Amino acid sequence: MPMDAAAPESCLSARRRPLLLAYYPSVYYLGYMGSVRGLQIGNISHLLIVVYFVLVFIIIANDLGSILADVVRERFDAAEILPADGNSNIAVRG
Repeated sequence: MPMDAAAPESCLSARRRPLLLAYYPSVYYLGYMGSVRGLQIGNISHLLIVVYFVLVFIIIANDLGSILADVVRERFDAAEILPADGNSNIAVRG
């Protein structure tokens, strides 16, 4: 069966594929699909999308952590529970 002339030829040999996958495992997991064409720009864009969503998740988690810390601080009234010097492990009221 003849090859399609419009199909791009890959410049990576089958021997170099495992070496590249050792350096770029995230590209492999985001759509390598068993062919060398998986290392084209499409997978890099997928990687950038994943990095973007991870950063958004970190920002949202940081904001939620701040809100939760404020709620805990108000709920337990830190001035009443924690010692004034901050060095003691045992909280003493009064």
